[in-house]
Amino acid sequence: MNSGTASISQAGPGAAALEFPGYVKKGDALTLTFDSTVKALRQMEVNTWLDESEKAVNLKVTMQSMSDGISYPGTIVFALPKRQLEVKITKSNYQKIAQ
Repeated sequence: MNSGTASISQAGPGAAALEFPGYVKKGDALTLTFDSTVKALRQMEVNTWLDESEKAVNLKVTMQSMSDGISYPGTIVFALPKRQLEVKITKSNYQKIAQ
């Protein structure tokens, strides 16, 4: 925010995205997408690189909600595009434990 590169944009119906280019390294980006109707985090995206800018690393976390509104990371995708590697973790059927 202090560098003046952060921006906010519409990310579809009822969604807003906060974008932070150059978050840690030059050429990387952090994007947080919010559901503007219920004021909840919908998605997190990190696009960065390791030792060289050609070695991209992507992380995308898509949030899901339980019936009571509590959210959790429903889908996590980690990708190394240059190596054609993608790891996808899907979580579902979260339930509140009775007390």
